[in-house]
Amino acid sequence: MTPICKRAMSRGISVLSFDSGVAQAGRVLQINPSNPALIGEKQIEMVHKTIGGKGEIAILSATTQATNQNTWIQVMQAVLQKPEYKELQLVDVVYGDDQSDKSYREAIGLLSKHPNLKAIISPTTVGITASAKAVTDQKL
Repeated sequence: MTPICKRAMSRGISVLSFDSGVAQAGRVLQINPSNPALIGEKQIEMVHKTIGGKGEIAILSATTQATNQNTWIQVMQAVLQKPEYKELQLVDVVYGDDQSDKSYREAIGLLSKHPNLKAIISPTTVGITASAKAVTDQKL
């Protein structure tokens, strides 16, 4: 996106990025809806509480290029190193490319590959829906 945005700026168009940011060279301003560290930490806190503080977890994210979600995943991985989360084990991170069918297949794959999986964290609405459908279809 950066080359396209640079071309737009050279033509007098102000480029702002929101949420998943464009590199600084390709924008005038980046708007974040929240603090990335807070988002990553809260997702781990919520899964910890939901599954009783222990068990295998996985992440089904959008795309490998989603800068916002990649930042949240990095934060989640760091937060999991804290002593209070020692009984949570991140077993996999997969990407559904924000496509319903691929996200569903990835969720089914997580459930098959990790039979003791207790939770799937999905920081994308497509992944949430796909994971819920996979859990329901597998009668879990």
